[in-house]
Amino acid sequence: MPHTIIEHSFVISKKQIDSLFLKVNQNIAKNEGNFDISQCKARNIFCQNFLVADGSLGQDFVHITIKIMQGRSLEIRQNLAENLLKIVTEFLQENNLSENPIALSVDIVEIEKAIYQKTVVNTKL
Repeated sequence: MPHTIIEHSFVISKKQIDSLFLKVNQNIAKNEGNFDISQCKARNIFCQNFLVADGSLGQDFVHITIKIMQGRSLEIRQNLAENLLKIVTEFLQENNLSENPIALSVDIVEIEKAIYQKTVVNTKL
């Protein structure tokens, strides 16, 4: 834990997304909160089909969801979200990934310990 999900509306190359994952994971590791970075999972989702509610076509988006086990203070979660917003903003500006303005959002979601289940399945029996 944590699990990082990056959803975006424009093509990001494998090299660029790997670089972004590295920056995000390094930031999570530096953040207070005692995160076990060795358990961090990251994935990206390219949303080719999306709609802005007002029908405008000239805006792209990046939405980052970080799922963490519950129990960290509001302050730790706020700091993590603010730091990630800053780092990803800088990454997007440095890499010129879209010709359109990019709406960037970050959400920190707590996973309820009592419900979360995890196992490792060995498929080579």
